[in-house]
Amino acid sequence: MGIKPPVNSNSPVGCRGPTQDTQDTRQYGYFKVTLPGPDGNFDRLRTPVDTKVLVPPSIEAQLNERQKQIMVQVQQEGKVTSGWCRGTFGVSYNTAYRDLSDLVERGLLVQRGKGRATRYEINTDGK
Repeated sequence: MGIKPPVNSNSPVGCRGPTQDTQDTRQYGYFKVTLPGPDGNFDRLRTPVDTKVLVPPSIEAQLNERQKQIMVQVQQEGKVTSGWCRGTFGVSYNTAYRDLSDLVERGLLVQRGKGRATRYEINTDGK
């Protein structure tokens, strides 16, 4: 059982067939997408050496705004509590707990203490 060629080879990109009639695309039924690169400006892809990056860009893109602000607070003050989160963001205990737990699961923060004395600090172990 082979792969069938596209139904309409003259259809626009994103539809069922390629826009160019090449041997490869007709045979396998796919099209190529080329995304723009750095255009020679590789500095925009690099992280400055003199800054301490706590959150890799790939993980930062997955964080919500509260979590980003939590990471800023931890970097400035060295710790954060769920009480600070509830007061600053006006959220419930459960929401603050979910935000902080997610940061712990991602390995960005570590939980220290129990109960009312619980605080969250930067994970320096990298685990």
